[in-house]
Amino acid sequence: MKEKKIFDAITEVDDVLIEEARVTKLKKQFRKWKKWIAIAASLVLVIGIGGFSLLRMGSFIPGGTSGSNGHSEGNVFMSYAGPVFPLTLSENTDGLSAKRKIDFDFSSYIPRKEEYETHDGKTKTYKRYDSEVIVTDSYMVKNSTNEELVASGIYPFAGTLHDDENIIPTITVNGLKSHAVLHPGSYTGSFEGVYGKDGPEENETLNLAAIKSWEGYEALLSNGEYLDRAFDEFPLFDQTVAVYEFSDIIANHENGENPTLNMEFIMDYSKTMIFTYGFNGGSMNSDKNYRACHFSIPEEFNSLYGMPRYLIVMGEDIDEYVLQGYMNGGCDEGNELEGVTATVNRYVITLGEALWNAMVQSNEFYNNDVKRTMNDTVSMEIQYGLAAELLLDYDILSDEPMDRYDIGMLEDIFSEVLTMDRVLYLSFDIAIPPGESVSVEASMVKEHSFDYDGSGSDNMDVDGYDMVTRLGSNMTFTEQTASIQDHDLIEIVRQNFGFNLEKGIREVILDLDKERYYMEIKSKLNENGK
Repeated sequence: MKEKKIFDAITEVDDVLIEEARVTKLKKQFRKWKKWIAIAASLVLVIGIGGFSLLRMGSFIPGGTSGSNGHSEGNVFMSYAGPVFPLTLSENTDGLSAKRKIDFDFSSYIPRKEEYETHDGKTKTYKRYDSEVIVTDSYMVKNSTNEELVASGIYPFAGTLHDDENIIPTITVNGLKSHAVLHPGSYTGSFEGVYGKDGPEENETLNLAAIKSWEGYEALLSNGEYLDRAFDEFPLFDQTVAVYEFSDIIANHENGENPTLNMEFIMDYSKTMIFTYGFNGGSMNSDKNYRACHFSIPEEFNSLYGMPRYLIVMGEDIDEYVLQGYMNGGCDEGNELEGVTATVNRYVITLGEALWNAMVQSNEFYNNDVKRTMNDTVSMEIQYGLAAELLLDYDILSDEPMDRYDIGMLEDIFSEVLTMDRVLYLSFDIAIPPGESVSVEASMVKEHSFDYDGSGSDNMDVDGYDMVTRLGSNMTFTEQTASIQDHDLIEIVRQNFGFNLEKGIREVILDLDKERYYMEIKSKLNENGK
């Protein structure tokens, strides 16, 4: 049985904490997008920071893993990278049609030598084997009218902000690189219990449940609402909150195995919400209006030393609090530790400002990855907006908070903004003279779908790739073809494209009425490079 759930009374918070407010529309980048309608007045929150505003869009739980049991073609992989999606336009444009050609280049399967330095200063080499395909998705967009048409192109791709930045498609129009604007969509999956949907905790929502097959994306993208939301305003919060900021934190590590500072206070759970940043845990007793939050204190050599901690109170402020040091995170009676001190500064700002301040600190103390990821190219404003969106969809500001987030720890939100699966969109302009055609090309690295090592699956050495012909697109396609460059590096295990490498059939015409094409391949090279 799950340990007693902290903040189980949070869903009883009075509606006065989630007030209806004004809604001011932002100018759209290139078209008038449909606005989401708030599900109920209590779901509408509007905030102003730096002149921006917010529309609360309601709890949005997309298509999830729908259809995986009825998946009839190819494997359902444990880790599904999502299909290659087709080009679409911001709105239907009469007189425009397109021919599409998609190419899969497996040259990245060629092993390459890389070096690393051992702890004793020696340089060693190893062979690196990549499992990804280089995709070039090309279009000839034709204008059949007698006047120039300027369309707003949108190119979708699946991924996370933590993926390598080479998954971001490079867009060219008539051979020239286009200035494309990134619009990340919301989380594409759903939630499940610790043991999955069929386990004893099937009604719990502690774990993420990613989309496992293309039908999940079909359910997610078919009606256009997911795309519309990706181009809508992000939520920002102007509710006033009280922030308790902890700094100058001191502890004697010689007298405690894990020196911890605990904060105890009284709160009315029907009138107060608590967010924390930098806190490790806590306890509560809603019957007695009791709450405690604590954090471990790192030593000076730790990268988290000096990180500020925030306790954010939304609604009615807490009563007087008590600070007490403990030898470890158990904070049990008899394990008190003297000499644990901190300066606590209380101030009042907006929830949006508090969220922004915590996110800035999170990036400074936690974002130490060496590799270049998509996150490095995404602005803090976009990261903020996705965090705010996640708070409204699934955290304690939601009507139905997920168990995963119902303790209000902002670190969880900031971390999963980077790692959650989502569909992202690149928008760009296409100008087509009357009676002429222009070329549009999206080139990218596409990750493989796979089964996990040690799972016992027969497909652990099989890589899956797929594409959809029309899902989420309003383009009129007159022809679609597909080609493959195998470089004698792969063998095709299963497919429905119609490639035949032995007979030299490496380009095929696709059926426009067929929704999805897939192939599952094996590398011909083993770990010895043979």
